[in-house]
Amino acid sequence: MRGQVEGSVGAWWGCVVSREVFDVQLVDAAVGAGVVFVAPVKNVRMFQGVGRNRVEFVSGGEKFQVDASVVVGADGANSVVRKELGVPRNSSVANSVAVRGYCERIGVNPQIEDVLWLDFTKELCPAYGWVFPLNDGRLNVGVGVQEDVMKKQKLNLKEILDSFHAQLRADGLSIGELESVRGHQLPHVRNIPPMAHRGAVLVGDAAGLINPVTGEGIEYALASSRMLVENLPESLTDARVVDESLQRFERVFRKRYRTHFFSVRASQRLFEKPWLADRFFDVAVDDRGVQQDAIGLLLGVGKLRGTALMRLVGGLRKG
Repeated sequence: MRGQVEGSVGAWWGCVVSREVFDVQLVDAAVGAGVVFVAPVKNVRMFQGVGRNRVEFVSGGEKFQVDASVVVGADGANSVVRKELGVPRNSSVANSVAVRGYCERIGVNPQIEDVLWLDFTKELCPAYGWVFPLNDGRLNVGVGVQEDVMKKQKLNLKEILDSFHAQLRADGLSIGELESVRGHQLPHVRNIPPMAHRGAVLVGDAAGLINPVTGEGIEYALASSRMLVENLPESLTDARVVDESLQRFERVFRKRYRTHFFSVRASQRLFEKPWLADRFFDVAVDDRGVQQDAIGLLLGVGKLRGTALMRLVGGLRKG
């Protein structure tokens, strides 16, 4: 489903894909390229050796052992590979917590048809909310907040989600009750741990590559995976060459995203303060340059450019 991010001086188009559909297509593409797919798995352990690592796991009651020149930890925010490498979880200042649920769309809701809704209102701060249309007629409704802020202010995310859902209804949205409510950990880019290790590497959510403002991470996951492949040698037989390629990948990735990550870290702190967030959107609503930079930060790999910062500072002074 295509979605529109609206602004007073233009619109930007995005796309919402069902996770079930995306995952199936991803697995089919991998298998078609020669990957041996095994799922579900449990009791995963990894043992680093000289030149090769061994991964052990259980699937269907059977124990498997796989020796590999490179183990890629692309196993999500609660990465087992990351844990086996001895990399600690992100601290609360570099981790967000989100809760989402699904609800039915009842009747016609012009204000949310084909619209990606991100909510940074005063009522939600320091949390943020979202409403994303799904291609089966339902909506993904959720809220997220920085973990350290949640603990300090003793916030209850489930109560915030219920309040946000009720406010959406009060604002005129014809939507059903929330169902399938789930919480998620979102380790983000405020503190990216070492990605390259001896014969192993972390990418995507496993490396904490999540936008702290929106909780979005799929772009980073795909980009880091692509850049990893581009930097791997054709042959994986020489452990020294392999490890050098993993270190090179991390350097290239961090350099490519350095300015973007700096911008989203700064924006995260800005959006946690209601008065600053209000002024930011007051300025952005009539300034296409600021709008474009904001959309790039929230949903892409953009940055706050100097011209946009000057406009923003000018707007804040006027306020």
